[in-house]
Amino acid sequence: MIATVDLAVLHDELNILLQRIKSGKIWQTKPFDQTPQKMRRLNDIAFSGNGEPTAYPKLGHAVRLVVGLKAAHELDQVKLVLITNASLLTRPNVLRALKTLDQNQGEVWAKLDVGNDSAYRMINRSPVPFQRIVSNLIERYNQNLWMTS
Repeated sequence: MIATVDLAVLHDELNILLQRIKSGKIWQTKPFDQTPQKMRRLNDIAFSGNGEPTAYPKLGHAVRLVVGLKAAHELDQVKLVLITNASLLTRPNVLRALKTLDQNQGEVWAKLDVGNDSAYRMINRSPVPFQRIVSNLIERYNQNLWMTS
């Protein structure tokens, strides 16, 4: 089952959180008040959890929403991170979302649980073939090399 995300709730909750971070109010709230001074910063906003984020059909909408909030709060230096198992990186809607990520300090953190097909089938039990995962990772790597050259 693909989890649904209420984009209005995402907007409202992230907007409030970013306001608290920008104002410093978050550091007055438990447990954040225990954060050492030198670590009080926002490094990134990540898309992850509760299943594979690239399986969400409205991933691109969510990415654009976060990009807009990041800009509204003048957080240009904050990275966007997509944490993925790399199984769906070639879907057209995912490729569009990746393009938006790439244009907005985005990174893809892709994981490969094992290094060969037999171990992959034993551990992941995924319908996506191991070689497809490897190909997706190589393709993404090559795209990033092309984009940064």
